[in-house]
Amino acid sequence: IPMNAFYNCSFLTSITINEGITEIGVNAFYNCSGLTEFVIPSTVTKICSSAFYSCTNVKTLKYDGTLKQWTEIVFGSNTSNPMNYTKLLFVKDGNTYSAVTDLKDDLTLTKINSYAFYNWNITSLTIPSNITAIGENAFTGASSIRYLEFSKFYSNGCISYLFGTNIYSTLKEIKVNSVTSIPANAFKGYTAVTTITLPSTVLTIGDSAFLSCSSLASIDIPNGVTTISAKAFSGCSSLIEVVVPNSVNSIGQGAFKGCSSLTKMTLPFVGNNREDSSASTNNSAHIIDVFGYIFGYHSYERYQKSSSYSAETSGTAGTADETMQYSYDVDNSYVYDTYYYYYYIPKTLREIIITDATSIPMNAFYNCSFLTSITINSKAQTNIGTNAFYNCNATIVYE
Repeated sequence: IPMNAFYNCSFLTSITINEGITEIGVNAFYNCSGLTEFVIPSTVTKICSSAFYSCTNVKTLKYDGTLKQWTEIVFGSNTSNPMNYTKLLFVKDGNTYSAVTDLKDDLTLTKINSYAFYNWNITSLTIPSNITAIGENAFTGASSIRYLEFSKFYSNGCISYLFGTNIYSTLKEIKVNSVTSIPANAFKGYTAVTTITLPSTVLTIGDSAFLSCSSLASIDIPNGVTTISAKAFSGCSSLIEVVVPNSVNSIGQGAFKGCSSLTKMTLPFVGNNREDSSASTNNSAHIIDVFGYIFGYHSYERYQKSSSYSAETSGTAGTADETMQYSYDVDNSYVYDTYYYYYYIPKTLREIIITDATSIPMNAFYNCSFLTSITINSKAQTNIGTNAFYNCNATIVYE
């Protein structure tokens, strides 16, 4: 069907497209506002830009091919797909048409092209594991979705890619299958999601993977995960308890920053990793050793050029919501410096359980006066660093 074939034919109320047609051209049915139903033949493989632009009264879309054929049609834009208006697709099933309400039962699908399900009115979407590629905006407009399940991260790894970068507040539950890595920013900004289920196959959790998932009430970090990257769970302000398994070897800076409701944490070690830098003369090594490192920090400098000069400062001093856990002095005869490191440890925390440490580093729980209970695995008992529990009134148990 050529470009502009029925352009502005708003008086048309019915049209039949014959089998054998393979392409619908640009603006072919532009402003055919009198049409209420489209039946697209199975032979169509390409629908060009704006082919159905402003066909606002179309209520029913029927397709004579299979669902697999539909997903492989090349759509030029969102207004190439009548689903933009109908919000639902009916696929031929024998002598009748059946509404497509999910994809989970069709294992023949291998890819989904851009705009294939634009404006789809669904509440649940399960993407079959055999789908290897999904085009941009494939599910954009699915603004009623509540449940999402998939077995692969596509393109940039962010689930918002599926929805044209939109974040729908209706989405509450996500289940991930089979993957070995949670990419950076994977669930970033999904503030309404309350449940995310991860598979036991996960080994790494990327930077900011769950950033600002502020309604996430709990998360089960699988035993087998080895790396939790920086800001991975930052802003997950509804988390009350977190259990980090012994399989984890490193936790990035600020991985749990802004988890302001935490009351209990179980960790394999204190700080960034199992290495204890207490004996090091490198001050930056101690910065990552303390408990607060996984919540992030900022530094504050107080310096004096000489005894005849008044003290000056650089940076921002800590507030009542922050905990100073480490400081050190520099004296080079000309400038006298003291550096302070303030950590964003949530003051709601009461109980800490350390399960697999070989030592408790210097200043580990320095100034953590809000804690009431610290349980430490017995093999760390003989290697406790200087000031590890300074100004920390918690009951300490080794077991």
